[in-house]
Amino acid sequence: MYDFFFKLLTVFPESLSSAIIIFLIFVSFITSFISEIVGLGGGVILLGIFAIFLDLIAIIPVHGVVQAASNAGRLITLLGRVHTPVVLPFVLGSCIGATLGGFTFAQINPEFVQLFVGILIILTVLNLFPKIRTKHLVFVGVLSSFLTILVGGAGSFAAAVVNSIKLEKLSHIATLALMLLIQHFMKIVVFGFLGFAFAPYISLIALMIISGFMGTLIGRVLVVRLNEDIFRKVLNLFLIFLAVKLILGSLLGTFR
Repeated sequence: MYDFFFKLLTVFPESLSSAIIIFLIFVSFITSFISEIVGLGGGVILLGIFAIFLDLIAIIPVHGVVQAASNAGRLITLLGRVHTPVVLPFVLGSCIGATLGGFTFAQINPEFVQLFVGILIILTVLNLFPKIRTKHLVFVGVLSSFLTILVGGAGSFAAAVVNSIKLEKLSHIATLALMLLIQHFMKIVVFGFLGFAFAPYISLIALMIISGFMGTLIGRVLVVRLNEDIFRKVLNLFLIFLAVKLILGSLLGTFR
């Protein structure tokens, strides 16, 4: 058993140096801390850093595993706060969206997807998008899970949707964590069927999960003390920032 766990934590991709591995483990701690405080954002930062250091084919599936674990850890600390009416319709929609995303993964320009997500976020934050109700959550699950397969993360869109329901901050964070956990789990399943080999990344993933959970626990202590109005303003600013980043990134990528 000892040999198994030792091997589990000592198998790393040959393309990564020890310094990069340590850096990625630290980044997992920081991004989980950020997500616990604001409700999202850490996954987008982690995705960008993965794009620098990991092989292109590994970015989205490895990100999916680490983020699934990060959101599971966040959900454990806030389990009783989940807004349960979103669960079943969102799961149903996510199954459909992830399946469609797997079929179209290699056939669509990710820059156009990022532009679309950014515009949706801004419309939702500025209350220019129709208020999302429980009956619309199947569609939300389809769209957001489809997008997360293609671009690696659509958490900002899901967060904008949850924000439109106007939950108190802990319920908002818990509900979003569950939705993102569902999405990332679907992503893992899809890339497993597509044949991605997770084994070379198993140690990196395990250590990032551990450090990420530590970031979640520390962030959990601080988020309870955050004023509700301040939380909503910070969340909206963060959503706008992410939307602008997506839109600019898509335009620069399209016309490069």
